[in-house]
Amino acid sequence: MWEVLQAAVAAVNLPYTVFLGLILLYWLTVIVGALDLDLFNVELEADVDADVDVDAPGLDGVGLATLRFFHVGDMPLMLLLSFFALSLWVLSLLGNYYMRNESLLVTGSLFIPNALASLFVTKIATLPFRALFKTLRHERRVTPDILGRACVVKTSIADARMGQAEMARNGAPLLLNVRTADGDVLSKGEEALIIEFNEHTNTYIVARI
Repeated sequence: MWEVLQAAVAAVNLPYTVFLGLILLYWLTVIVGALDLDLFNVELEADVDADVDVDAPGLDGVGLATLRFFHVGDMPLMLLLSFFALSLWVLSLLGNYYMRNESLLVTGSLFIPNALASLFVTKIATLPFRALFKTLRHERRVTPDILGRACVVKTSIADARMGQAEMARNGAPLLLNVRTADGDVLSKGEEALIIEFNEHTNTYIVARI
């Protein structure tokens, strides 16, 4: 165990250790509820129930196909990053150990092969999660009583780009990916009405009540 810790903080592995540490810090703050989920709410959702918007302008067919191949858009981006960071770290530790490498120059030259290998490791490791989130999205789509129901905005802003809202129901509340029509801005905690489902972007359209 001590040897692993020593290797993790060695200069040739330290960047990957820091990256993995930041990912672990993210999940820790999510667990304890200390992280404002709006922090990651740009073009992708901020927590584990959110998806990256792979239909964003500027992405050509090849780019979209590549993102889909690596499950981007099929599951939360932070989950993918977590597996990617872990794979980078493990491959770096193993590679530098067996090559007895202490050169930062060699480490830099191995970054691209390491990253490519980690992408494929991530793809394979997340296959079960992809099926799970696909099932969850399907369940959301076929729920018949969502349209016309009221919800509460959970992110500070839910505008024409992306947001999240929570709908009360029997049992646990349902967390939905939402957008608003006509560029309206809704504040966190504000009530809205679910008026439409956009199957292309897997989001619900909401309007201020």
